[in-house]
Amino acid sequence: MDVLLQALSRSCAVLADGDGLEGVVAGKRYAEQVACPVSAEHFRLLKVIGKGGYSTVVQGRKRDTGGLFALKIMNKRQILKEDKASQVLTELRILSRVQHPFVISLHHAFQSVPPS
Repeated sequence: MDVLLQALSRSCAVLADGDGLEGVVAGKRYAEQVACPVSAEHFRLLKVIGKGGYSTVVQGRKRDTGGLFALKIMNKRQILKEDKASQVLTELRILSRVQHPFVISLHHAFQSVPPS
């Protein structure tokens, strides 16, 4: 479903909150409520792909479409403590603009607040 929306240059913003999408991947149906904008709750984390100095990359499945994504999770406190915010924002700006077959595409970017 997300591939179709991307091919048509549309986002889930055309759906009202509470509208549902149903995707089929390898014969298995995925159907859940969709709320825009996309947040961490839209993904089910599957496994750790890699770890770096400021981030961990996790394989996740988007709940409404069943699509697989690499999710880069960063510790905001550590980034701010070590004054790396400008580097993170530069990476976000570059990845949101670049389209190249050898560079991974950025589909979503969001920040979450952990429960207190």
